[in-house]
Amino acid sequence: RASCMNYLYGLLDRLMELNNCKFLTNTEMQQRQGRDAEEKHAYEVSEVDDKFNTYSIRHREAQDETFIPSRQLEILFKYANEKEYRVVGEFGIVNPEVCSNF
Repeated sequence: RASCMNYLYGLLDRLMELNNCKFLTNTEMQQRQGRDAEEKHAYEVSEVDDKFNTYSIRHREAQDETFIPSRQLEILFKYANEKEYRVVGEFGIVNPEVCSNF
């Protein structure tokens, strides 16, 4: 049985695919930047990425009590004509305590 996060990944990937966005892994981001992508909030990228809108996912640095710890992700996005990634969203598995409050 697949985990809930797999469904969220799949949904995000499909939405981005429909919008002609290319997925970059953290490793690909690091190779294109020449430094550790996990340490920055905004990511400068090379001119190679100017052809595509790109996105990536990373573990969320600041933990939010809404989600289960270590099950929180940020969505990073960059238009083809921009030089930096920006955080455009977050998702994760909702904490059961939050669910019980509704």
